[in-house]
Amino acid sequence: MEPITNLSLLNPSNFRFDLIKAPYITFFAQNIVLPSINLGASDVSTPFTSISYPGDHLEFDPLNVTFMVDEDLNGYIEIFNWMRGLGFPDSFDEYKALVSNEDFSSRTEETTTDIAVYTMTGSRNINIKYTFRDAYPIGLSPIVLNAAVQTPPVLTCQATFKYTTFDIETIK
Repeated sequence: MEPITNLSLLNPSNFRFDLIKAPYITFFAQNIVLPSINLGASDVSTPFTSISYPGDHLEFDPLNVTFMVDEDLNGYIEIFNWMRGLGFPDSFDEYKALVSNEDFSSRTEETTTDIAVYTMTGSRNINIKYTFRDAYPIGLSPIVLNAAVQTPPVLTCQATFKYTTFDIETIK
């Protein structure tokens, strides 16, 4: 076993978020919830007790990103249009427009993209890279407008992404 050499704790505000298909969310990202990962178990019954063995399928929770909403709703509209293209609620042409959009499809394969989250050291150097493979949005939270507020808060919105897997890489 290697001796522990770094006793510095992770600062939750030292991160960078990178989503090529949604540059406004990248710029205004405020909160990232790195998802949990679960490995199921298989139980085998015996005459006396059940014995658990490690399962063979990983389950990944969705990635949640909270971002500040600018007055033109750019980040919200980026995710809205992406989801609308995937769900084509009015016609198949919406999906076709999503895939043929130069700003959207030229950067990645079709309708999914990789998302990168970087955590940084105390001196703000990139330390760990999380790569979420083949990500796509599955949820977009509401924006609450309220005329009764005395001091307007910063409005935020949350985008939820599914992905196939994620990798963790140490950057040195």
